[in-house]
Amino acid sequence: MPELQRMLRDEEASVSASTTEAFHASVEVTRSEDVRAEYLLERVSRFFTVDGAADYSLQWFLQEYAKQVEHVKTLSSRKISSDQCTASAGIPGNYSQSIRASQKPCRFFTQGRDALSAVAEALGPWSWVFVGPGPDSVQIVGGGAGSVDEMQACPRDTPEAVMFVLLRMGFGQSRCFIHAMGLKVSAVARGRLGALRPQMEKRMGQYASCSVSLETLREEDLS
Repeated sequence: MPELQRMLRDEEASVSASTTEAFHASVEVTRSEDVRAEYLLERVSRFFTVDGAADYSLQWFLQEYAKQVEHVKTLSSRKISSDQCTASAGIPGNYSQSIRASQKPCRFFTQGRDALSAVAEALGPWSWVFVGPGPDSVQIVGGGAGSVDEMQACPRDTPEAVMFVLLRMGFGQSRCFIHAMGLKVSAVARGRLGALRPQMEKRMGQYASCSVSLETLREEDLS
């Protein structure tokens, strides 16, 4: 059985057991350009465990990730008839913005817990979701089933936002927590909202728990 199919089979078998899986990495970004698959995989791939893949290159991980994204899109297209959706959210004291989810077709979520569950599931309808800094009430900023590169619009269109991301990398049991801060976030807001990171990790820990924390300050690396 091909490596990707074997891993997908294993993930499907684990979905019914629990939607709570561990983060394998935590990444902080401040510029939309930081959202790039190459950058993220280069930073976190060493923390992922894939049977027989100890000596595999970054290119191998990128190829497997791309295959998994297409697989999820295919599954989603069989269930959803709409060709696009828009997720809107207002974050008190920060901004109010509408973000178009990159997935076409895609499923629309209004509840943060539903969106997080969709990403936490091995083959859930969303691959990533941005939420605002509200540990008591998770507000969706944007999300979709596309690749990491398609996430760039969210931080680019919301430069004054502090957001938190749950990302399913697509191979093995890999999940990432990303702390994204826009370029126009003031020093005061950066400190005040950034201080919510532990609470947000704890909140998302209901679906996954972070074991590694990484930080990046380059916008171009979010792709």
